[in-house]
Amino acid sequence: MTIPLAFLRRTSALTLLFVLGASASLVLVQPAAADELVQSDPPASETIDHAPETILLTFDEPLLLEPGASSAAIVDEEGVRVDDGQAEISGYSDRSLLVRPQYGTELEGEISVAYVVTFASGESRTGSIEFAVDPEFEGEAEESGGVSTPSTDQGIVLWTLVILAATALFVSGAYYLRFATDNAKSSLEEPGDDRH
Repeated sequence: MTIPLAFLRRTSALTLLFVLGASASLVLVQPAAADELVQSDPPASETIDHAPETILLTFDEPLLLEPGASSAAIVDEEGVRVDDGQAEISGYSDRSLLVRPQYGTELEGEISVAYVVTFASGESRTGSIEFAVDPEFEGEAEESGGVSTPSTDQGIVLWTLVILAATALFVSGAYYLRFATDNAKSSLEEPGDDRH
């Protein structure tokens, strides 16, 4: 019994498609990158009407609990550092870093908070947030936490890609099985009797 060359080509192409789809779905199912700032108080990119007594940076992974492993600096709009130099992990959560303005300093204008954090996993991350303090500001700051929206958007994109990859795998697998079954049936059938 010989297998048609066209069948072998289609089978090879479908097998390759199936393997590529499976590999893509495994990559997509991997968890999203960790070690990200997920929330800040005051919220990043917002304007508030009063100077905060503390600034809280919350991450999606626990921070290393060793003194000095993480630090943060508050910088005013003139580029002057105005924190007390005592950034510490919050007593409420090992995922949050707390930094305070220097005693007697009233924050006003554009404020930047730069951070260097080390996670319990040993990974380090640097970054910064900005917000503004304007005593005459009358709007209400959004309660979004500043930086949590990108994580939601990334989750939606990730799940969309996973669903598309799973659909492609299902369709290619169904096509492969149907084609292989049809060819197997035709190869098992005996040739018809042409005699009349």
